[in-house]
Amino acid sequence: MIGATTKHALSGDDGVSYAVDTVKIKELGFPEMTRDTSEDSYLDSAEIYKEFVAGMIDAGEMSLTFKWDIADAGQVALMAAFDAADGSVKGQITFPDLTTYTYVGVVTGAGKEVPKNETITQSFKIKISGKPVEAAA
Repeated sequence: MIGATTKHALSGDDGVSYAVDTVKIKELGFPEMTRDTSEDSYLDSAEIYKEFVAGMIDAGEMSLTFKWDIADAGQVALMAAFDAADGSVKGQITFPDLTTYTYVGVVTGAGKEVPKNETITQSFKIKISGKPVEAAA
């Protein structure tokens, strides 16, 4: 499967639906999840190797890059979230096979790139908060 036809949308009604499309996506950097560890070693261990136990999971940070369009409802909503006190968004990615990835996040970055001979782009970073839900079609 290739990424063409992947969609990203935001919820305007607290996660009931995801109808605020973000259009003209140039790149979508999917979040890389990581897990913390906590050392669980003891002075009287038979081995001289450190031991660890699993800690909490960090769902990662997503990056989105769009063809800049000041009138695009999705880009406007992301910028409004960035400017808001809590920065919170609820979003959903739909892959070509209709699998969905639904998340709650905080918009942590917003920027533009203005190259000389290419499309002006708008980019956002979203830190995923809590456990995202991935569901098959």
